[in-house]
Amino acid sequence: MKPTYRKWLRWLTVAALIAGVSSTFSYGSGAHLIVRYLDPPVGRWWNEHEFALMIFAAAALGMLIAVRIGARLLDDTAARARAAVVSMIAGAVVLIPIARLGAALGQLGWTGANSFDTYAMNSIVDKLLIAGVYFLKVFFFGLIAGLAIFAVVAMAVALATPAPSEARQ
Repeated sequence: MKPTYRKWLRWLTVAALIAGVSSTFSYGSGAHLIVRYLDPPVGRWWNEHEFALMIFAAAALGMLIAVRIGARLLDDTAARARAAVVSMIAGAVVLIPIARLGAALGQLGWTGANSFDTYAMNSIVDKLLIAGVYFLKVFFFGLIAGLAIFAVVAMAVALATPAPSEARQ
């Protein structure tokens, strides 16, 4: 029987992936116009929030995959479960600052200039490519931050868990 944290981790990862891909596609292609045509209030809300949803989903996806990677590196099943759960909670607590910092870092282009300066003048393929690369930049920053969070939590769990020889005495 799989531990319940794995189910939560799987569902949260799938939800972040779906939210990230759909919002990135919508942001890059301007698909919010279709939603605005079908339901104007929902389309307006989507248009106002699709960029934020894209960066938060990218950061959350990176941190969730980092927890999955980190959990595979631990030998002890009980420590793995505790570290994964605490890391998911810690990741949720720091999601907003990590996403904002990742968004700021994601705007840096190859030359250090703002990559969104000419965004409105590009074709739809260029916009999709820019949005996709931006999503990946925030994702990888979230992955690095998530690995750091998991490492700190795993060390804390290891220090708090008594060694098997100490538990017998």
